[in-house]
Amino acid sequence: PGSWPVGIKGLALAALCAVIIIAGVYGDFGLYRPITKLSEDLQKVERQEGELKQSFEAKARLAANLEVYQNQIKEMEDSFGALLQRLPEQSQIDSLIIDISQAGLRSGLEFDLIRPGQAEEKEFYVELPIDITVVGSYHEFGDFVSGLAELNRIVSVHNVDISPVGPGGRQLRMVLVAKTYRAKTQTEEEEG
Repeated sequence: PGSWPVGIKGLALAALCAVIIIAGVYGDFGLYRPITKLSEDLQKVERQEGELKQSFEAKARLAANLEVYQNQIKEMEDSFGALLQRLPEQSQIDSLIIDISQAGLRSGLEFDLIRPGQAEEKEFYVELPIDITVVGSYHEFGDFVSGLAELNRIVSVHNVDISPVGPGGRQLRMVLVAKTYRAKTQTEEEEG
C-alpha cells in the first residue's frame, strides 16, 4: 500500500473510513442499535401507560360509586334477612300444613291427600315438598293457589296436573307439589 499512487491511497482511506463509520452506526455496538432499542422501549412504555390509564379510570369509576355499592349491599342484606325470617323453622311445618289446608277449605276444595315429603338440603336452605291432591272447580283451584301466595311463609307450587273426575267433567282433580323452605340449622350448616 505504500507504493500505491496518491489517488488510490485516498480512495482506500475514504473507503476504510466509510466502513468504520457504517460499522460504528449500524453495527452490533454502533450508535443506531441503542437508538432503535430506546425507540422500542419508548413504544412499550407508551403502551403500558395507556393500559395503566384505562385501569386507573376504571378503578376511579368504581371508587366514585363505592358509597352507592355499599348502600346496595346493605339493602340486599336487609332484604335477605327479611326473606330468611319468612322461612319456617322445623317446628312450624305442622302449622304451615294447617294453613295450607285452611286455604284449601276456604276456597271450597275437598282434600284427597296432603302429605309432607322428604326434605332436600340445598346450599343455604332446606326444601320441604308437600304432596297435595284436591277436588273442586277450576276457579276454586285459582283461589287456593292465590291463598297459598298470601301465606306468611314462602310456598311455591310445582308439577300441577289437573284432570276431570268422573263423567261430565264438572269436578276436577288437581295434583301438585307445594314446596316450602326453611333455613338450615347450625348443625346442618356445619355438616354441609
